[in-house]
Amino acid sequence: STIQNIVKNNSVINIIFILIKMDYNYIVLMRHGISCANKAPIIDVGRRFNRQPLLTLTGIDQVMRSVNDLQTIARVNNSFQIVCSMLPRSIFTACIVASKLGTSTVNVIPYLGEQHNARDSASVKWNKQNSTQNYTTLHESRLYESVIQYMLEKLSLNPVKVNYQMVESIPDACSPVKGNDKLMRVLIQLQEKKNVLVIGHGGTLDTLFVGQNIETWYELKERLHKTTQEANCAFRKCKII
Repeated sequence: STIQNIVKNNSVINIIFILIKMDYNYIVLMRHGISCANKAPIIDVGRRFNRQPLLTLTGIDQVMRSVNDLQTIARVNNSFQIVCSMLPRSIFTACIVASKLGTSTVNVIPYLGEQHNARDSASVKWNKQNSTQNYTTLHESRLYESVIQYMLEKLSLNPVKVNYQMVESIPDACSPVKGNDKLMRVLIQLQEKKNVLVIGHGGTLDTLFVGQNIETWYELKERLHKTTQEANCAFRKCKII
């Protein structure tokens, strides 16, 4: 199976789509909001690579504003199942979107984690229980979720249940997979049941479009790098065929 892009014109933050009436369910792929690691200087190794980042205040505001675009451009509503990776910045983004849409549950899915850097790979190799920028364990994700729920309350947003059932029995659920076969199978199963909003990471989402003539999240990020605009929260509405 492949993911077919519906249209590919970019706006300031979000990729705008011409909605075509189809008889099957949609998948909307969205990058998480601006995280602390995204804004840390490259020389600040601790903040950029060694710590598990949540969203910046700008990132939180960005996610909250993006919900209107999801509703008006991609026609996302509370009938969509919302899924995300195990990484806290993805969970936080998904919880904000879910709360704003009036959705009660976010489901964590496997194989959606970001590509590992050297620090992440070392943690995986030695099975250390400390998180890094792109590596977390189920236990640590749950700990970060408690912080996220507290922040939702402070933002006057309704609490959102985070369901880890799909990743509880998969040891490498947070690890990126060479190729995208495993992730694609998960997405196909989800799309068969209902429309899906997937909140993940640019590098991993880009692997779903290898060989297709579209602008990737990485290319969008590079294009916007010298402007005040951000590629975070950019989304693409697709179908799996």
